[in-house]
Amino acid sequence: GDDPSPVIAALPEAEAGSVAAVLRGLSASSSPLTLSDYARAPLFFLMEERSPEIQQLAIQLAVRVEGVDLTVVFEKAAASVADEALSLEDRQAALHRLGYAPFALLAPVAVELMKPQNPPALQAAAIKALGQSDDAGVGDALLGQWAALGPKTRPLVLATVLEQSNRISALLESLKKGIVKSDDLTDVQREQLSKGHEEARRLFAETNGNTELNARLALYRAALGGPVNLERGEALFTQTCLICHRLGEEGTDVGPALGSLISKPDESILTDIMDPSGKIDPEYTLYIVTLNQGEALAGVISSESPTSLTLKQADGSSKTILRQDIASMTSSDISLMPANLHEAIAPEELSSLIGYLRMAYGAPEKR
Repeated sequence: GDDPSPVIAALPEAEAGSVAAVLRGLSASSSPLTLSDYARAPLFFLMEERSPEIQQLAIQLAVRVEGVDLTVVFEKAAASVADEALSLEDRQAALHRLGYAPFALLAPVAVELMKPQNPPALQAAAIKALGQSDDAGVGDALLGQWAALGPKTRPLVLATVLEQSNRISALLESLKKGIVKSDDLTDVQREQLSKGHEEARRLFAETNGNTELNARLALYRAALGGPVNLERGEALFTQTCLICHRLGEEGTDVGPALGSLISKPDESILTDIMDPSGKIDPEYTLYIVTLNQGEALAGVISSESPTSLTLKQADGSSKTILRQDIASMTSSDISLMPANLHEAIAPEELSSLIGYLRMAYGAPEKR
């Protein structure tokens, strides 16, 4: 097409709406662009001196210009990202600009900002910035932070990894090592992986391999449908369930509400009771948070803000932690719910517990 140099050279004097419209039009193509020397300084002016939106559009255009060195622009964006005196919105905008930088410059900055010491919005902006890169190292960079990611951030990481095929090998490796669990993915994501990757199908098929657990489930399954003693069921519920779950004004809500659980068939409830760590809802993932002074806390993240997060602990108490006080945060594969409930509940008692759950939460029998 025509040489855009005269148009770009005139943009610094134009009003913002016109500048943005012209830049959007010029950015519609992805082909390399040749620019005359006299138009390069005006383009740099747009990248550094105008509004965040225009800076973004100008950088998007500049990365296509042959022979333009944007190192200074990207270093300035990296400095803005790290500047805690700037507003959260300005730092997010700088991260978006940095997303066009070479991966070697982008990755260290973005990975640092994915850590739990940073506001969730900034973590999300860092993930999206990494997602703008076509580099094959993006998958490893994203999934390398998995253990420290909060439950609301993990779905964004998985969606970003699945956007490009050159990131899939990192996801398969994380699944193989047990860093990412099959249940962390949605049904659609598992199907997406299984269709194109034999290794994924094999990994998903291997998730059912606990011989001891399977034998225990078979033992208890055989006892389902036995006599229901509601009084004994209530005693078992009080002894084993109220520690983490709420019924009316009693108990705590560390674990998920049981109203949805008891709409399942008895066999599904059996599996949830005997294998609580087998499938953990993301919002009930257990996190171990170590503070700067050495104190270690364990619990589920009940809420987050830009400056803090709140852990709900096994005893039902809550503790709010400032992000600046966090030394490290790591997720656990273990549920807060005890895995040894078979020691407290005999096979012949399980029907009484399930019967009481259905009565207490108003659900019909489903066997």
